[in-house]
Amino acid sequence: MSNLMLTLDDAISVAKRYSDMDEDILRQELEQKCWVRLNKEDPFESITGLIMDINPEEITNQIKRDNLKGWCIGIQANMQLELIQIRRAKE
Repeated sequence: MSNLMLTLDDAISVAKRYSDMDEDILRQELEQKCWVRLNKEDPFESITGLIMDINPEEITNQIKRDNLKGWCIGIQANMQLELIQIRRAKE
């Protein structure tokens, strides 16, 4: 598998599906989250890790921090980004 690059525009496109945030604010939030997939990283393992993060203790912590909506958006966006990597790897 070759190195694949996820662009900021890709990340914003995914996040906009799950958020009503202004695009400029969303761009600022995601700017540091753009990354290059390393050959050794397995998107299936990443998705599994994200799924395991969805548990009562973490949900409770996010509620206490008044961040449940943002956390859900982040989990959904990260899963979508991993699915994009899987799709691109098949091309």
